[in-house]
Amino acid sequence: MVQQLIFQGLLHRRWLALVRDPSAALFPTVPFFGLVHWGDWRLVALAAAAGAVWAWLFQRWPNVWALGASHGILAALTYPLLLAQNPLEHL
Repeated sequence: MVQQLIFQGLLHRRWLALVRDPSAALFPTVPFFGLVHWGDWRLVALAAAAGAVWAWLFQRWPNVWALGASHGILAALTYPLLLAQNPLEHL
């Protein structure tokens, strides 16, 4: 939820207001969102792709709660199924 609030609610919304072009507003949001997940190139690529979809959805329906929930579900599925990792293992 916090990531969606920061990237969609703050960064993406402000960049969209500045450039006024929905396609151009995706430019800083998508790579930055991917790079926040640095450490595994598969996770960076998946996060960038998901970030593009979330940014596109946010432009049409600006609801960070729905995006945050889908982010949590995607993360819960991605770590064990695609990355074969347990994100809670190191807590």
